[in-house]
Amino acid sequence: MPNFPIHAQDYIPQRPPIVMIDNILNSEDNVFVTDLLIRPDNVFVENGRLRETGLMENIAQTSAARVGFCAGGVNVPIGVIGGINQFQLHVLPKVGQTLVTTIHVVAGVANALVVDATVTCEEQLVATCSMKVFITQ
Repeated sequence: MPNFPIHAQDYIPQRPPIVMIDNILNSEDNVFVTDLLIRPDNVFVENGRLRETGLMENIAQTSAARVGFCAGGVNVPIGVIGGINQFQLHVLPKVGQTLVTTIHVVAGVANALVVDATVTCEEQLVATCSMKVFITQ
C-alpha cells in the first residue's frame, strides 16, 4: 500500500490553472479520497468563495484521479462529465479552507464510471451528488 498523502498531479490529465485536487488521501476498494486547499487565484473562486462549478470540477477530478491512480499514473486517460444528479449544496467554502472529497464507486462499466460524492470542509458537509464520468481514450 502506498504512503498517503500522494501529490495528485501525476494522476490527472488537467494542468494549471484548472487543477482542482492537491493530494490523494486514500484509495481503498471502491472509495477514493482527495483534498484541495482553496487558493485566492483559483479560477472558480468568486467573492472569496469556491463556486458550485468548482465543486463539481473537484468531484470530477477526484473521479479522474481514481482512474489515473488505478492505471499507475501511466497514460492517464481524459474523461468528461456525463451527468450530475441530485447535486446538493450546503455551503460555499471560503478561500484558505481545505476540501476533502470522497467518492464511492457505484458502477464501472466499459468507459463509464458512476460515483456518489461527498465534499466536506472542516468536518462540515459542503456538497453531495451522483456523477457519471466517461473516459474518452
